[in-house]
Formats: sequence, structure tokens, C-alpha cells
Amino acid sequence: MNRAERRLGKKGLAAPHTIARLSTLLAPAIALQKEGRLPAAVAAYREALRVEPANPAAWCAVSYMLVQLQSYEEALEAARTAATYNPKLPEAHHNLGVAYMNLGAFPQAMRSYAEAARLSPNNWRHAQNLLLASLYRSDMTVEQTNDLHKTTMARFNVPQRGPVARPDAHERIRVGYLSSDLYQHPVTDILLPVVKRLDPARFEIFFYSHDSFPDHVTESLRRIATKFRSIDNLSDADAAALIRRDNIDVLVSLSGHFNDNRPLVCAHRAAPVQISMHNVVTSGLREMDYFVADRWTLPASARDWFSEEIVCIEPIYMVDGAPELPPIRERVGDGPVFGSFNNPLKISDACLTLWGRILARLPAARLALRYRDAYANQSLRRRILTGVCAAGANPSQVVFYRGTKVSMLEHLDQYNAIDVALDTFPFSGSTTTFQTLVMGVPLVALAGDRMAGRWSESILRTVGRQDYIAATPEEYVELACATTALPLEARAAQRALVVRSSLCDADSYARQVQDMFIELVQRRARAPA
Repeated sequence: MNRAERRLGKKGLAAPHTIARLSTLLAPAIALQKEGRLPAAVAAYREALRVEPANPAAWCAVSYMLVQLQSYEEALEAARTAATYNPKLPEAHHNLGVAYMNLGAFPQAMRSYAEAARLSPNNWRHAQNLLLASLYRSDMTVEQTNDLHKTTMARFNVPQRGPVARPDAHERIRVGYLSSDLYQHPVTDILLPVVKRLDPARFEIFFYSHDSFPDHVTESLRRIATKFRSIDNLSDADAAALIRRDNIDVLVSLSGHFNDNRPLVCAHRAAPVQISMHNVVTSGLREMDYFVADRWTLPASARDWFSEEIVCIEPIYMVDGAPELPPIRERVGDGPVFGSFNNPLKISDACLTLWGRILARLPAARLALRYRDAYANQSLRRRILTGVCAAGANPSQVVFYRGTKVSMLEHLDQYNAIDVALDTFPFSGSTTTFQTLVMGVPLVALAGDRMAGRWSESILRTVGRQDYIAATPEEYVELACATTALPLEARAAQRALVVRSSLCDADSYARQVQDMFIELVQRRARAPA
């Protein structure tokens, strides 16, 4: 049975005597969805629903596909219809949340996710998206966000299995990586250089993959791995049991709150040492031992936000050596041109207000926004314009780029079209921050009050450009208005500064990771049973 069929087979179908008829009506739609022909699948579902509309599960499938097609307002209507036919169907409320979130309506998204979580309290996906949406809200304090994480995650702790086991006396330390992102992805951009450099005489590497999209990076990881296992069809408890059978000493949960990751495997104490890495918020799990950060993303004053013990790697962001880069070119045309290439989910209402104030102060300025093909969506463009214009900007000052897929060199070359980058908040950039700086473009960032908002600060401080960091929203506006395009020589100097920095020292980063694994295994071996 394929995933679409499993989704439609859950609760929420019409009365039993109609099921056979619906199955026949929906068969073409399910087949089209399985083939990835989403526009045709949506049309086929709608045709079936005209005959038999009282099918909330089918409406859920329609809303899910409309999100993939970036038709967010239509997705809202489909999810609302599903909830109307069955108000107790968690998936309907979850899909409402997904559509709201993509529209930047985070309070409404959280209310929908919270209702889905109330109806299905043991479903990690509902809780995960509820917590994820909170990270993008500029109207929630860090205390409110942390309290939500702690109270939500508390219900996912499982009864302790007894004393935590010590690492086994292997000839080599066995490290397991748990992730849904074991393909070309920002996580593997950092992971692959590390595992390539771990000493094979001292380490065995295991991967536990869930819902990945295999590609050339996946194959590189397979070649490195002692074992590469899929846990797609295993429950969290069974996945943990598999990891225990593999006698893993250290289990690393990667980016647990994002995508299809499954940190709850760690709640079942899968390994003697369990580490949360490449995340921005506490797991809230009793059995998660450590959280990896650096002194800028997580200063000592903020560590009580986390249930884990903090271990530091400096810096927490890394690129595998000096990347291949396009030439730095002078922009042609009037200016100034500000820009943001960040995921628009990170563009909060408060962020739009400051950007609008900057544009109002500088009537000749423009704001260039680019992120894949996201700005092809009219609703997103409308939200951006509404936010900046409410703060005094003119709509003609905003330029939306509806990009197609390009190579990395072509993507980096697009930074030559802007003078100054504006960072997002309360969720800052990381990869985009590095790319901006290595292309010699100044980046104005606001110092964050939570880890999700401190990545740009960490990168800027690492390369010695703390002069780009604003301490307050008012200072952010003043700094942006005062920052101008660097001359070509200064841009080249900034690139050299970045390339020579520890951000591009993968050898040092890998040594720190290796030393961390050894130290934490030894610490666990010395601890009482």
C-alpha cells in the first residue's frame, strides 16, 4: 500500500456503505498522486469529491497536495472543508496549520497544530510543527517559547528502562547518526566533511535514515558507513531496539525539530550517549544527554533554556574548505539595493516592519527578495508588501525574483546584484549568512534573544565583522541605512577574511567532533551505572 492510500485509509472516511464506491472513484486520483502528477491528481480528487463530497480524508489529501503546489489559500479551503465534515480529524487541523504557516500566519498555524495535537496527543508530527512554528514568531518571548517546548515535549518522555548502559568495550567507538536528511541538504553539507575525516581506526559510523531522498550524497555516506539502515517502517521503540542491537556507543540526533526527523527514538534510550546536534532548541527529552552549540549561539547565560548539558564546538557552522566561488562583480544600476535570500518563513511581521522603515527612510532604495520559486506565490508577495508598506515603504521598492533551479555558482553569483543584505529575525540565516559574506556583501543582523536568532551573530563574530551586528531594532534600522555597498577591493578583502577563517577549517571542526565523542564516551564509562 502506498503512502497516499495509507493516508486515505485512516479515520475520517464516509459511512461504511460508501467506502467501496469511494475507493473506485478515488483510484485514479491516488494513482496520479503516487506518480507525482499533482495538478492532475488534485483535479481527479475534485472530480470524485463532486460525486461524493463528504470525505474528509480525501479533502485532506487535496489540501496536502495544494501545499506542495504552493496554492496555500486553496489548501486552507480544502483543509477547512475536511474539518467541517469531521472536526475530530487531526490531519485536517494539521493541514490547516501547514497552509497557515506557509502564508506566514503563525498564530493561526499554532492554533491549528495545537488542535491537531489535542486530538492526537501522541502524534509527534503535530507537536513538532507546533513547536517549529513558535520559532518563527516575533511576538512570542523566549520564555514563552521555551515553556511551550518543555511542556509539549514532557508528554513524549517514556518510562526509564533502568540504569543507563555504559558503552561497550569495542575496539572502535560506534557512532550512529539519526536523520531524515541524508541527501544533498544543509545538514549533510556539514556532516559529510566530518564523517570523511573521522579516524577509521577509532570509529565505526552507522546511519539510521528515515524518509530520505537518496542521491549522490547518500551514496557517499553509504560508502563511508559500517552500516546504513533505513528505519522508515520501524516505530520509535523498534528503531531504538535496532540501535541497541548494533551496540551504538554515541547516537547523534540531527536537526530533530525539522523536516521528518525522529528525536523520539532517543526517548527510548537507544545508546549510552545521546547528542542533539544541528538543532536550535532543546529536545526537552529526559534521555537526551547533550546539546552541541558554540559560545555565540548559546552563551552561558542562556543555557538554562535547555534540558541537555551543553558541549561546545567553535564555530558551530562550518564549510568544507574554501568553496568554488564566482567572481565578485560590480553591480550596474542605481541604488542602494538591499536583499534577502532567506527562506520567507523566516521573514516575521516585526522583520517586515523594520524593512519598511528602512525603505521609507531611503526612497531610492529597493529590496530584492529571492528564494527558489517561493515568490511565485501571490499570497506570499501580498503579505510582504502589506508588511513593508504599513511601515512606510512604497510597493514599487520591492522586487520579487521568481527563480528557477540554478547551480550553486549561479546562485552565489546572484549576490552580486545586491549592495547590502538584511538578515531575518527572530530566526536568523546561517547558510545564507555565510554565502552573503563570502560574496563580499555586507549583512546587517539583529542580535537574537534565542539560539535560532544567533547563527548570523556567531558567523559574523567568527569572521571579525561584529560591526554588522545591531543590538536593538532601532540600531538595526540605523545600521542598514548607514551601510553602503563595499568597493570591489573591500568585497574581495571580506571574501578572503571569510575563506581564511575557522568557518572553512573542516579539519579543525572534525577534530573537535572526534574529541567530543571520545570524551563523552569516556565520561559515560566512568559514571555510575
